[in-house]
Amino acid sequence: MRGWLRRGLAAAQLAGDRSDLWPAGSLAWLAYLGWLPLLVVLARPDPNDLAFFGVSIYTSSAFPWNVVALAAASVAIFVLLCVIAAAAEVALLRSAAVGDRHPTSYGRAVMTAFTVILVSTLPAVGAGVLVLLGVMAVAPAEFQSPDIGTPVLLRLAGPLLPYLVVMVLALLAGQVFGGLALRAAQAAPQKPVTAAFASAARGLLRRPWPSLGVAGGG
Repeated sequence: MRGWLRRGLAAAQLAGDRSDLWPAGSLAWLAYLGWLPLLVVLARPDPNDLAFFGVSIYTSSAFPWNVVALAAASVAIFVLLCVIAAAAEVALLRSAAVGDRHPTSYGRAVMTAFTVILVSTLPAVGAGVLVLLGVMAVAPAEFQSPDIGTPVLLRLAGPLLPYLVVMVLALLAGQVFGGLALRAAQAAPQKPVTAAFASAARGLLRRPWPSLGVAGGG
């Protein structure tokens, strides 16, 4: 435990001392998960607005094609954010690496990182779909509940708590697996991305707790 704590502190000190790493690191975090707290702080969603939005979609004359268009736009935005995160991660890893020579081009490295990020995000996406299905099952009764003293988000959080826990665990597991795979791909860029996945799986099975501790601390 002390070993990965020391490595984590050394990484934090490196990030604090080298301001040239801040733009790429900030962009990678903003594209991957940083948009969520930013959205909550700057444009906190109102449950009543969300309910009105859902009703307007269902009662629209364009239904169900408006749902198809919304789903297609969501997938396109998700893919774009993954590409941005991959480009920022490659720039961050190359800037932090010792030496200036890289055996592969930046574009190929970004595509490899994009594949890693996409695969490592799939568990969280699947858990998010389960959360949405749970919201669809619970929300009608909670929005019509006579309990107006309790905020509707708290009433929704109770039945959805197991789904939310699974989503957080899936996100943490994806972070650990993706981080190990990105490091393996950066260390051996001439190998196929499947080799990076295999290396990440072996490392996670052999020593899971240091990687989980670093990801959880991050």
